[in-house]
Amino acid sequence: MDYSKSVVTTSRFSDDFEKSLSSNGINLKYMSGRKINTSDLLNVQALVTYDIFDRIDLEELSELKFIQLTSQGFDHVPLNILIKNGIRLSNNYGGYSIPISEWIISRVLSTYKNMFQSYENQIKKKWERDLTYTEIKGKKVLFFGTGTISSTTAKLFNAFGAVCDGINYSGRSVEYFNRTFSYSKMEDISDYDIYIIALPVTEITESIMSVKLINSLKENSILINVSRGTILKENTVLETYARFKAIYLDVFEVEPLPETSKLWDISNIFISAHNSWFSDGNQMRLEERVYKNLTSFFENGKIHNEIDLKRGY
Repeated sequence: MDYSKSVVTTSRFSDDFEKSLSSNGINLKYMSGRKINTSDLLNVQALVTYDIFDRIDLEELSELKFIQLTSQGFDHVPLNILIKNGIRLSNNYGGYSIPISEWIISRVLSTYKNMFQSYENQIKKKWERDLTYTEIKGKKVLFFGTGTISSTTAKLFNAFGAVCDGINYSGRSVEYFNRTFSYSKMEDISDYDIYIIALPVTEITESIMSVKLINSLKENSILINVSRGTILKENTVLETYARFKAIYLDVFEVEPLPETSKLWDISNIFISAHNSWFSDGNQMRLEERVYKNLTSFFENGKIHNEIDLKRGY
């Protein structure tokens, strides 16, 4: 490739990582995402970042050919400009699947083992045996979306003896799922014990989780959203929460979630601050991903897990 191998990153990487890139002739320069501007990137061929797109003008960056995101989601990226300028894009696909899958399992176990009640009893110094515990074994789990987060979580559920089904665009088979079907041929989904929403943001997915659909889900089940707040809207939750044993929300339409939100005060809704993705292993996986893509891109133009900009995934 006829590139000068100039890369700017708004994320910090280890010295060993930078040395490894340098040994491949790749010049990596760190710049603060809060202070960066368009002029800083005029001669850059590749950019490693999360979200600086409201502070730079991509249309002025004629040399930029590749953006490597440090996030898995990319709904904040102006795909239309990337298409127009011929800029290629890859996300941190699978980079957060392990922590998110563990987070999901921990929430299900918290409900099935009544952990919140145990904590309350401890605070009150109250010795009370709970004989209402539930097992994951034999439970039916439905995933909206069968990407890497869902498949990693399904693998864990399988280890517990649960049965996992999934819904995706085409109905294609995916490892760790008992069966899969497409959105357009969605079957009766009223008989699952656990529902997990892990969808990418597209025009199609933003209209799937309607009040009608949520009201068709099994009563006294568990509902978990780790996709985006625009997929499962707050008003939809407020209209349907009573039918669920527990709802776990890690993402919201407005973040931080305002103190005035009614979600805070509902006893079967459990809120976390969009941090299900965080883990002490994330940096290692990110460095492996970025190294593989940058060296490959500059060597032969190949990008692993490249986003189809027109399809949006």
